[in-house]
Amino acid sequence: MAKKASETGDTGIFDMLASSSKNTFRLFFAVLLVNLLLLVGIIFIVPGAFAIGDLNTFIQNPEASVNGMVALGIGFILWIAYIIFLNLVLSLSSYALVIDELGPLEALGEGFRFFKSNKLDVFLIWIITIGLALINGYVNEFIDTGNILFTAITSLVPIAILQPLTAVLWTRLYLTRKGRKLYEPSDLLSDPDSF
Repeated sequence: MAKKASETGDTGIFDMLASSSKNTFRLFFAVLLVNLLLLVGIIFIVPGAFAIGDLNTFIQNPEASVNGMVALGIGFILWIAYIIFLNLVLSLSSYALVIDELGPLEALGEGFRFFKSNKLDVFLIWIITIGLALINGYVNEFIDTGNILFTAITSLVPIAILQPLTAVLWTRLYLTRKGRKLYEPSDLLSDPDSF
Protein backbone atom coordinates (compact mmCIF):
# COMPACT_ATOMS: atom_id res chain seq x y z
CA MET A 1 0.00 0.00 0.00
CA ALA A 2 2.83 2.40 0.80
CA LYS A 3 4.37 1.82 -2.63
CA LYS A 4 1.09 2.43 -4.46
CA ALA A 5 0.29 5.50 -2.34
CA SER A 6 3.79 6.91 -2.89
CA GLU A 7 3.63 6.41 -6.65
CA THR A 8 0.02 7.31 -7.42
CA GLY A 9 -1.36 9.07 -4.36
CA ASP A 10 -4.16 6.54 -3.98
CA THR A 11 -4.39 3.08 -2.49
CA GLY A 12 -6.88 0.65 -1.04
CA ILE A 13 -7.24 -2.59 0.84
CA PHE A 14 -7.24 -4.51 -2.46
CA ASP A 15 -3.65 -3.36 -3.10
CA MET A 16 -2.59 -4.74 0.27
CA LEU A 17 -4.33 -8.06 -0.35
CA ALA A 18 -2.85 -8.41 -3.84
CA SER A 19 0.64 -7.62 -2.60
CA SER A 20 0.38 -9.94 0.39
CA SER A 21 -0.82 -12.84 -1.75
CA LYS A 22 2.25 -12.46 -3.98
CA ASN A 23 4.86 -11.86 -1.29
CA THR A 24 3.88 -13.82 1.83
CA PHE A 25 6.08 -16.88 1.34
CA ARG A 26 9.02 -14.94 -0.07
CA LEU A 27 8.88 -12.53 2.87
CA PHE A 28 8.65 -15.46 5.29
CA PHE A 29 11.80 -17.03 3.81
CA ALA A 30 13.63 -13.67 3.83
CA VAL A 31 12.80 -13.16 7.51
CA LEU A 32 13.87 -16.74 8.21
CA LEU A 33 17.22 -16.12 6.47
CA VAL A 34 17.78 -12.92 8.46
CA ASN A 35 17.00 -14.75 11.71
CA LEU A 36 19.44 -17.52 10.76
CA LEU A 37 22.10 -14.88 10.09
CA LEU A 38 21.38 -13.37 13.50
CA LEU A 39 21.71 -16.80 15.09
CA VAL A 40 25.12 -17.25 13.48
CA GLY A 41 26.34 -14.57 15.87
CA ILE A 42 26.16 -17.10 18.70
CA ILE A 43 29.69 -17.96 17.65
CA PHE A 44 30.82 -14.89 19.61
CA ILE A 45 29.85 -16.48 22.94
CA VAL A 46 31.31 -19.92 22.22
CA PRO A 47 34.90 -19.07 23.35
CA GLY A 48 33.58 -17.70 26.65
CA ALA A 49 31.45 -20.79 27.19
CA PHE A 50 34.48 -23.03 26.61
CA ALA A 51 36.60 -20.85 28.90
CA ILE A 52 34.08 -21.25 31.73
CA GLY A 53 34.15 -25.00 31.30
CA ASP A 54 31.91 -27.17 33.45
CA LEU A 55 28.87 -25.22 34.64
CA ASN A 56 28.63 -27.16 37.93
CA THR A 57 32.12 -26.11 39.03
CA PHE A 58 31.38 -22.54 37.95
CA ILE A 59 28.25 -22.44 40.09
CA GLN A 60 30.11 -23.85 43.10
CA ASN A 61 33.11 -21.55 42.72
CA PRO A 62 32.40 -18.55 40.43
CA GLU A 63 35.74 -16.93 41.20
CA ALA A 64 37.61 -19.84 39.65
CA SER A 65 36.83 -18.84 36.08
CA VAL A 66 36.83 -15.05 36.07
CA ASN A 67 38.59 -15.03 32.70
CA GLY A 68 35.85 -17.22 31.28
CA MET A 69 33.17 -14.84 32.54
CA VAL A 70 35.00 -11.88 30.99
CA ALA A 71 35.26 -13.74 27.68
CA LEU A 72 31.58 -14.68 27.88
CA GLY A 73 30.59 -11.07 28.65
CA ILE A 74 32.65 -9.76 25.74
CA GLY A 75 31.08 -12.43 23.53
CA PHE A 76 27.58 -11.28 24.49
CA ILE A 77 28.50 -7.67 23.79
CA LEU A 78 29.90 -8.63 20.38
CA TRP A 79 26.79 -10.67 19.61
CA ILE A 80 24.52 -7.72 20.48
CA ALA A 81 26.66 -5.42 18.31
CA TYR A 82 26.43 -7.97 15.47
CA ILE A 83 22.63 -8.12 15.83
CA ILE A 84 22.34 -4.33 15.74
CA PHE A 85 24.68 -4.05 12.74
CA LEU A 86 22.89 -6.77 10.79
CA ASN A 87 19.50 -5.26 11.62
CA LEU A 88 20.69 -1.90 10.30
CA VAL A 89 22.36 -3.26 7.18
CA LEU A 90 19.42 -5.45 6.16
CA SER A 91 16.65 -3.10 7.30
CA LEU A 92 15.46 -2.45 3.75
CA SER A 93 15.61 -6.02 2.47
CA SER A 94 11.93 -6.74 3.16
CA TYR A 95 10.93 -3.49 1.44
CA ALA A 96 13.10 -4.37 -1.56
CA LEU A 97 11.45 -7.80 -1.68
CA VAL A 98 7.93 -6.38 -1.77
CA ILE A 99 8.54 -3.27 -3.89
CA ASP A 100 10.72 -4.88 -6.57
CA GLU A 101 9.15 -8.36 -6.19
CA LEU A 102 12.50 -10.03 -5.56
CA GLY A 103 13.30 -13.45 -4.17
CA PRO A 104 14.54 -13.80 -0.58
CA LEU A 105 18.26 -14.00 -1.40
CA GLU A 106 17.98 -11.25 -4.00
CA ALA A 107 16.20 -9.05 -1.46
CA LEU A 108 18.94 -9.55 1.12
CA GLY A 109 21.57 -8.66 -1.46
CA GLU A 110 19.61 -5.63 -2.63
CA GLY A 111 19.05 -4.48 0.96
CA PHE A 112 22.80 -4.69 1.59
CA ARG A 113 23.64 -2.84 -1.66
CA PHE A 114 21.09 -0.17 -0.84
CA PHE A 115 22.60 0.29 2.61
CA LYS A 116 26.12 0.60 1.17
CA SER A 117 25.07 3.41 -1.14
CA ASN A 118 22.75 5.21 1.34
CA LYS A 119 24.34 4.65 4.76
CA LEU A 120 23.45 7.97 6.36
CA ASP A 121 19.83 8.03 5.18
CA VAL A 122 19.20 4.44 6.28
CA PHE A 123 20.87 5.11 9.64
CA LEU A 124 18.80 8.25 10.27
CA ILE A 125 15.48 6.57 9.48
CA TRP A 126 16.53 3.55 11.52
CA ILE A 127 17.28 5.83 14.48
CA ILE A 128 13.93 7.61 14.03
CA THR A 129 12.13 4.26 13.99
CA ILE A 130 13.93 3.02 17.11
CA GLY A 131 13.38 6.38 18.82
CA LEU A 132 9.63 6.36 18.16
CA ALA A 133 9.36 2.82 19.52
CA LEU A 134 11.33 3.78 22.65
CA ILE A 135 9.20 6.88 23.22
CA ASN A 136 6.06 4.76 22.95
CA GLY A 137 7.56 2.27 25.40
CA TYR A 138 8.40 5.01 27.91
CA VAL A 139 4.89 6.46 27.62
CA ASN A 140 3.49 2.98 28.31
CA GLU A 141 5.64 2.74 31.42
CA PHE A 142 4.49 6.05 32.88
CA ILE A 143 0.78 5.73 32.20
CA ASP A 144 -1.27 4.19 34.96
CA THR A 145 -2.25 0.69 33.90
CA GLY A 146 -5.50 1.04 35.83
CA ASN A 147 -6.85 3.48 33.24
CA ILE A 148 -8.26 1.34 30.43
CA LEU A 149 -8.64 4.23 27.97
CA PHE A 150 -4.97 5.25 28.11
CA THR A 151 -3.86 1.64 28.01
CA ALA A 152 -5.97 1.04 24.88
CA ILE A 153 -4.64 4.18 23.20
CA THR A 154 -1.00 3.37 23.91
CA SER A 155 -1.58 -0.17 22.70
CA LEU A 156 -3.04 1.06 19.41
CA VAL A 157 -0.35 3.67 18.72
CA PRO A 158 2.24 1.16 17.42
CA ILE A 159 -0.32 -0.56 15.19
CA ALA A 160 -2.22 2.46 13.91
CA ILE A 161 0.51 5.11 13.76
CA LEU A 162 4.08 3.84 14.16
CA GLN A 163 3.96 0.86 11.79
CA PRO A 164 2.30 2.76 8.91
CA LEU A 165 4.58 5.76 9.44
CA THR A 166 7.76 3.70 9.35
CA ALA A 167 6.51 1.71 6.35
CA VAL A 168 5.91 4.95 4.43
CA LEU A 169 9.30 6.37 5.48
CA TRP A 170 11.21 3.26 4.38
CA THR A 171 9.20 2.92 1.17
CA ARG A 172 9.67 6.54 0.16
CA LEU A 173 13.39 6.36 0.92
CA TYR A 174 13.75 3.23 -1.19
CA LEU A 175 11.72 4.61 -4.09
CA THR A 176 13.43 8.01 -4.17
CA ARG A 177 16.93 6.54 -4.02
CA LYS A 178 16.01 4.12 -6.79
CA GLY A 179 15.04 7.08 -8.97
CA ARG A 180 11.34 6.33 -9.23
CA LYS A 181 8.85 9.10 -9.73
CA LEU A 182 6.75 9.74 -6.65
CA TYR A 183 3.30 11.22 -6.33
CA GLU A 184 3.34 14.97 -5.90
CA PRO A 185 0.21 16.40 -4.24
CA SER A 186 0.66 19.70 -6.07
CA ASP A 187 0.00 17.85 -9.36
CA LEU A 188 -3.69 17.67 -8.43
CA LEU A 189 -3.99 21.38 -7.75
CA SER A 190 -5.38 23.26 -10.68
CA ASP A 191 -3.69 26.24 -12.23
CA PRO A 192 -5.22 29.45 -10.79
CA ASP A 193 -5.23 30.99 -14.29
CA SER A 194 -7.52 28.24 -15.57
CA PHE A 195 -10.53 29.64 -13.65
